[in-house]
Amino acid sequence: MPVSALPVINLLPWREARQRRRRVLFFVILGTLLLMVMAIAAGAVLLTKSILSAREQANVAMSSQVAALQHAISEQDAVFDAYQLQGVELAQTTRLHTARLRQIRTFVTLLGMESEGLTLDRLRYEPAAIYAAGSADSARHVSRWMRMLGEHSDVLNTELQMLSIEEDRSQERHVYFYRVKFELKLPDMGLMHREAGS
Repeated sequence: MPVSALPVINLLPWREARQRRRRVLFFVILGTLLLMVMAIAAGAVLLTKSILSAREQANVAMSSQVAALQHAISEQDAVFDAYQLQGVELAQTTRLHTARLRQIRTFVTLLGMESEGLTLDRLRYEPAAIYAAGSADSARHVSRWMRMLGEHSDVLNTELQMLSIEEDRSQERHVYFYRVKFELKLPDMGLMHREAGS
C-alpha cells in the first residue's frame, strides 16, 4: 500500500482541547491564589486595624488614668502647700505673741523704774508707742527719768511731748506736769526662732 494512501489523522483538536483545559485550570488556580492572597491581605488589614484600635483605646484609658493621677497629685500638693502656709503663719503668730509678751514684761520692768519725786498718773499702751503722763517735783526729776528710760536697752525714741508748770497754792510749791512718749524694741524674730529651736 503506497504511503500516499495512508489516512491523515489530525491530532490538533485533542491538543487544543488539552491546552484549553490546562489554560482554564491555570487561570482557575491563579484566580484562587489571587482570591486567597486578597483574603489574607484583607484579614491582615482588619487585624492590624483592630490591634491599632485596641491600642488607641488602651492609650486613651491610660491617658485618662495619668490625668486622674496628676489631678490627685496636684490636689495633694495644694493641700500640702496650704498646711505649710498655715504652719508658717502659726509660727509667725507665735513668735509675734512671744515678742509682745516680752514687750509687756519689759514694760512692767520700766514701770518699776519710776524715780523719786516723780508720779505716773496716766499710761496708754499702743503697739507702736507708749504714752506716759504724770507730775513731778521738778524738771530735773522728769529729765532723770527720761535718761533712765533712754539708757534701757529695750527702749527706743524717748521723746518729751509736754512739760508744763502749775502752782500748788495749798502746799506753796510748783508742780511739773509731763507727757513722755517712748517705744519698746521688738525682739529679733529670727533670734527668737533660733532660741525656740535650740
